[in-house]
Amino acid sequence: HAQNTITKLIRRNVFPVIEKQVNRIDKSVERILRDNNDDSEEKKEDDAIILKAKDDIRFFALDRLVDTDNVEMAQRLALIWNMTKYHNSISNEEALEEAKQN
Repeated sequence: HAQNTITKLIRRNVFPVIEKQVNRIDKSVERILRDNNDDSEEKKEDDAIILKAKDDIRFFALDRLVDTDNVEMAQRLALIWNMTKYHNSISNEEALEEAKQN
């Protein structure tokens, strides 16, 4: 559901709401982890999968922004979300494209 929402936001150029949508996912993940009090190994594996959703939605949003030529917004969000490796890879791709055009 969140991916569809982000796709619609990008299509409508409503970029500030993307960050809010990602924050909603973060809050949901934290609530799920807090409410699940089981300490079993299975729970730890489940927690890892649930935590991965936080990164997955960020990568999804950034990839969609880049795919739709909204590179500057992707770079800005990557910095806000402390995803420096992603930010650097976008910058490197952009530099390669500029070099190809010149």
